[in-house]
Parts: sequence; structure tokens; C-alpha cells
Amino acid sequence: MWLRRRVLAPLLRRHGDRVFLGPIARAHPRLEAIVRMARWWRPWSSRVAYHRSREELYAHGLSEIGTPRMYLEFGVAKGASLRWWVGHVTDASTTFVGFDTFEGIPEAWGRQPAGSYTAHGDIPDIDDDRVRFEVGRFEETIPGFLDAQELSHPLVLHLDADLYASTETVLRTIGPLLSTGDLVIFDELLDVGTAEHEFLALDDLAPTLGLNWTPIAAVDNGPQVALAVTEPAGASP
Repeated sequence: MWLRRRVLAPLLRRHGDRVFLGPIARAHPRLEAIVRMARWWRPWSSRVAYHRSREELYAHGLSEIGTPRMYLEFGVAKGASLRWWVGHVTDASTTFVGFDTFEGIPEAWGRQPAGSYTAHGDIPDIDDDRVRFEVGRFEETIPGFLDAQELSHPLVLHLDADLYASTETVLRTIGPLLSTGDLVIFDELLDVGTAEHEFLALDDLAPTLGLNWTPIAAVDNGPQVALAVTEPAGASP
């Protein structure tokens, strides 16, 4: 476990395209995704700020964005990340919305079978009037949420959706609405064991979103990455 996390995974993140060449990569979707990950990440890997934990990465993002007006989390599970943000953002006008089925992932993800990370339908008990939940699959809850209110900026978009389809749904619907100064956090973006999910969804969709975003922080030897939106969709001619 230590060797895989501290040595093999960082090596593949930065040099996977030099390890899995040509037919080797094309023979397996995950290997091909790792190759694309290495090509995407290598220019940024020496330029971001590294942190020891998710919480330190969150604090870095918060220091960059200032007080967010809205926090949207996709993939809440038992609410650990959401509780951190609620506890560290004290402004009464900030809105926190958590999206999840609370029944676990609907299909296998890496070595995890369908149903993993379930909260058994229990919504986290977070005693704060600023917090609310949209319960259901993302493709069912996001349209109604967007019809009911406009997004407030600066905004934190926290993606812990794990699966390709779930991540793609969020990026396709929320991505075009992001603005300069917003923060996007991926919980598993650089996970080489599941590169064909969160990372591939971002890499596949990025050209169509019209956004410019810059990685600003990552967890040392971990898959978590924070990106700052530097130009919104439609800003360039």
C-alpha cells in the first residue's frame, strides 16, 4: 500500500505516458486514461501548492477564494467535507447544498462494488440553517435546483462523484455557469486506479466547456486537486 501510494502512483501521474506506450495503452481504457492524465498533469505538477491532507487543501482554497457565497458538493456520503466547510465559513449568507442519493455508488468503481460508500439513506445531521440537501441522482436533481435559483459567486464546486457518468453530468450542467474566481475541487482527479472516471470526464468535457482553469493546489501523493476558474464560458471570442 505504501509503495503504491508514495512511489508508483506519483510516478504514473507524471510519467504514465512514458510507461504505457502505444498498443499497451490502447489495450485498456484505464491505461489510456493514465497516459492522458500524465500529459495533462506534468506541466502543472511543479507549479501547484502541495498539502498533507484534504483539509489543508480546503483551507488553501478558502484563502484564495475568500468567503464563498455558495458551496455545492456532489457526493456527500456521511458529510465529512461538508461539515468542514460549514465550520470554516461563518458568513450567514453563504448557501451550502449537498447532492447525493445517500445509497452509495450506483455501479462499480475501481475495486469498489456498486453500493459502496452508502449512508444507508441517512442524510447527515448538520445543525445549520444554511445547509440543505438535494436527494437523488444528479441528472434528476440538478435541473430542478438550477430552475429554482441562480448560482451565487464566488462559488465552491466540490466534486466527489467518483464515477465518470456522475462527474460528466455535473460538469456538463454546472460547468458552463461557473465564473472567474470560482473554485473547483476534485476528490479523485489524480487517482491512477480510477483514471477512467473523474479525470477522464474532466479531460473529455474540458474542450466543450469553454472554461479556463488553473490547478492551484493538490494533496501530496494524493488524488485531490483544486482548480481556480480564470475565465468563464463564453468569455473568449
